[in-house]
Amino acid sequence: SQTDDLSNEYEKEKFLNDYLCNNVTYSETGEFVGTAYGALVLNSALCEGYSRAFKLLCNRAGIECDLVTGKSEGEGHMWNRVNIDRKLSYVDVTWNDRAEYRTYTYFNITEEQLKFDHSFFPLLNELSQEEISGGCSFNFTYKECTYTGNTYYEKTGRVLWLDSFGTAAEKIKETYKSGGSYTEFMFETE
Repeated sequence: SQTDDLSNEYEKEKFLNDYLCNNVTYSETGEFVGTAYGALVLNSALCEGYSRAFKLLCNRAGIECDLVTGKSEGEGHMWNRVNIDRKLSYVDVTWNDRAEYRTYTYFNITEEQLKFDHSFFPLLNELSQEEISGGCSFNFTYKECTYTGNTYYEKTGRVLWLDSFGTAAEKIKETYKSGGSYTEFMFETE
């Protein structure tokens, strides 16, 4: 219900990302850490719990959201694919929730951006019956996520050209003057 008064899907999605980052502590131990219940009620989850909670909240807010599985840093991992204004992108709330601060590095990014440190498990239809029976992890669907323009950095004017240090300095001053203690940028080279 807290998203009802927000004006668009992007604002609702950002609110839900921030809500989880503010209220959930990453944990690998506990009976419910892989569930939405663990994240939303017990405030403790690992990536699966974050992702399941984000999917549940997005779907309840009218936002299409799916679970995606793969690996990151050599370990099994789960994140989300969202459809914001009929444009698909990825969100990894777990990786947006840093112990010392919140980041938006993994908020509405493309497949190309995500593949720097995430890899996808295969699709179910790409596996043999033996692999499935053996417990091989998989994804049910694949939808290409190539749209740019929905990241936090693009929405807030924090995409800068690699040689735009003057602009970066001005944005840092603005953040400091408004009472902020940190800011982030996305740098483009092309």
